[in-house]
Amino acid sequence: GVGEVDVLAVIEQMKARFNIDPTRIHLSGVSMGGMGAWTIGLRHPGRFASLTPISGQTDMFRWWGWDRERMTPFKRFLVEWDNAEELAPNARGQSIFVQHGELDHLIPVVESRSVVARVRALDIPITYFEFPGESHYIYWDTPCYENAWGFARDQVLAPSPTHVSLRCYSLNYNRAFWLTVERFKRWGTPAEVDARVSDDAAMARWGLQ
Repeated sequence: GVGEVDVLAVIEQMKARFNIDPTRIHLSGVSMGGMGAWTIGLRHPGRFASLTPISGQTDMFRWWGWDRERMTPFKRFLVEWDNAEELAPNARGQSIFVQHGELDHLIPVVESRSVVARVRALDIPITYFEFPGESHYIYWDTPCYENAWGFARDQVLAPSPTHVSLRCYSLNYNRAFWLTVERFKRWGTPAEVDARVSDDAAMARWGLQ
């Protein structure tokens, strides 16, 4: 979408004008921006040192009350394309700290709880903090930013993890770290890859064999 184009363009403009460390570029956002942080970050694994979404949507079926099973396959494919939950495998190798208010009336806390559970079910580490008794507007005060940016400050991009997962819906989003998907078996069905560097390959890379 337009928002993603703008975010990536701003990053490139900043890199062109300033001495930016490419291993310390972080993505954060609140509310709709939280959704953006989820979506952009999970579409581009290997680009950001950390993701810190705050109070963001993660599933458009749940958000709009759409029945996934009653949708035509093509429409379902387009909705899934924007869903952080569908892109959960892409969290592998990334440093993510999620925050939400327990009593959020605008974007219910299930939006964060659900995707965090889905990521953890894949045995991918992820950090989650919930503000007890707080509403959507946790970002009107400083603690959520102190949490997010305190976390981000210590993160550095690891460009070559030994285990990479990728679920992609378009060849515009076909890379995860060192992994590239070059074609789809069938358009309208996401590509899914789970790849590991073998011990032998790792040893050869470092000249130990």
